[in-house]
Amino acid sequence: MSLPGNEDLRRDLLTAKERDLNPLVQESAQSLDLDAGQVLQVETFLNEAWFSGTRTGHAQMVVRTVERKVQIKPVGLDEIEAEFKALMEESADTLNLTVHHTLDLWDFLGRAWIAGTRTCETEIMGSFIASRSDVAQEALDWLEQSGYSAGDE
Repeated sequence: MSLPGNEDLRRDLLTAKERDLNPLVQESAQSLDLDAGQVLQVETFLNEAWFSGTRTGHAQMVVRTVERKVQIKPVGLDEIEAEFKALMEESADTLNLTVHHTLDLWDFLGRAWIAGTRTCETEIMGSFIASRSDVAQEALDWLEQSGYSAGDE
């Protein structure tokens, strides 16, 4: 996908990733009682889940654009499930947590995936809208039409 401002989109997505995942890393470290090494491993798994979500969000946006529909349609559901199942299994094997903590970890992975999906859709749509319009100029035009001038507070 080639959008004007791709570097801005990339930066915005990475900033959003930090915003989405930092609380999950902290919460999982506390609730799963992880040591420092395990925290790094969980962070890696959360990153993978988030990026999986962004790929799904991107695919969903492409389907909406191509089909010109607003309805939500599953995109490659079998592939998404297989990828996420593999991530869940790898995290369980790597971390070797109790069953209860493993289920909690998988909840964190699911939350990271959902955050990635939503963030990608939001950031792509925002970049697309920004590339098609001059928001600042539109705001100034609206203010002018509403009777406000640049000096009004």
